[in-house]
Amino acid sequence: MKDLKEDIPRLISNDEQLHYYHWIVDTCEENDVQIKGQDAMSIATFAINLALLDECAKSIAENGMMLSMRGDRGTHNIGKVNPSVALQKEAQTALRFYFSQFQMSPS
Repeated sequence: MKDLKEDIPRLISNDEQLHYYHWIVDTCEENDVQIKGQDAMSIATFAINLALLDECAKSIAENGMMLSMRGDRGTHNIGKVNPSVALQKEAQTALRFYFSQFQMSPS
């Protein structure tokens, strides 16, 4: 597991993603889940989706689920779903897959 924590894939681009990357490796180690160097990219993608989920939750908390936007002709405001809602749904779908692959699901 030491190699996984030292040779971090370049996909990891910020501190939040790095935090989740280390958390996943540590959690797998603590629970005797067998991971290898070849799992680094999957772990990185898992971490990126966890960070994305956090980012979406912050956006929804700050801006709401609906955004007020100017209409095409600029005459009135219209309500539009915050794009973070769709991104959050996609990240959650990916996370369910990764949780199960790394034996982290409740089942």
